[in-house]
Amino acid sequence: MDAATAAEKINAVHFMPGWDFEAMPAPGYAGAADAVRMRVLIDTHNSNRECALAGYPASTEITVAPETAFDAGALRSEDELYALLIKWAQEVFEHEAREFLRVGEDMDAPFHPHKDSGNARWSSVTR
Repeated sequence: MDAATAAEKINAVHFMPGWDFEAMPAPGYAGAADAVRMRVLIDTHNSNRECALAGYPASTEITVAPETAFDAGALRSEDELYALLIKWAQEVFEHEAREFLRVGEDMDAPFHPHKDSGNARWSSVTR
């Protein structure tokens, strides 16, 4: 599949409410002639502990935009493209879930992906 076609198909995707995918051809990115850069805009709340302790008020609403790239030339079908998108969405969701999982009154985040301790704890139970 060429990059322009892949980007066009991703830009036509409808996904979960609050999740909007965007893609664009990125020729030569990471050495791939048919590279595509893709991001997902996710309407959410700031996951910081202070926001959790406050109950995630409206003032903590944000949009995050994780990004990735892939070689569309390696895809053999539209189904492979959509599967790639869902697999990446799962990775993004897991990351966000690990940030938002809070425990107890102090709102500890045992698996926080931006902390070495959170990554170590996550790795110890998900091998």
